[in-house]
Amino acid sequence: MARELLLGAVAAACALATVGVLDRAEHALSRREPDSSLAMLFIDLDGFKEVNDTLGYQVGDDLLVAVGRRLSAVVRAGDTVARLGGDEFAELPGRDEREATTLAARLRGAVQQPFRAEGTELRVCASIGVEISEPAGRAAEEAAVDLLRRADMAMYSAKSHGGSDWRFYESRMRRDARERLERKSGLTLVPDSRRSA
Repeated sequence: MARELLLGAVAAACALATVGVLDRAEHALSRREPDSSLAMLFIDLDGFKEVNDTLGYQVGDDLLVAVGRRLSAVVRAGDTVARLGGDEFAELPGRDEREATTLAARLRGAVQQPFRAEGTELRVCASIGVEISEPAGRAAEEAAVDLLRRADMAMYSAKSHGGSDWRFYESRMRRDARERLERKSGLTLVPDSRRSA
């Protein structure tokens, strides 16, 4: 019960779950001006599993609550911050590439500040993936899902290159992800013509 209350505190600190992020992204995409963009930042904590394994779930849960509060504190009023699950968070600002880069640096810096737990100073880092929406095109719902999926792929790229960094989505990341899946599963994936990027 205590763990459920703590995880509830994480959700409260971040305000929304995944469906909320997608709903807000869909709404923002449908209302934006033709030349405006929307950024999705996908944040994953580096070293969180080690905190759980070494110090226990209670400390891990406290850390998640603190991270949620820190992420919420560095964004603009009206921006969306949500915990997606585990140690993954998303941030949905209406920003261009330059502003998204500045925000990614601020989010990473907020996560990297030390935490105190059980008399110990803890430091974790964040891998962040960034996707900027296209000016126009697909239906808002599909674009919102794609925005989150592509930011997720960019985050894994940042993590695979050592973590504690951010990467913008590039189309090659989708190809790389497909190739990794094919190698691991032994399957050959047929490209979906509806998702060319």
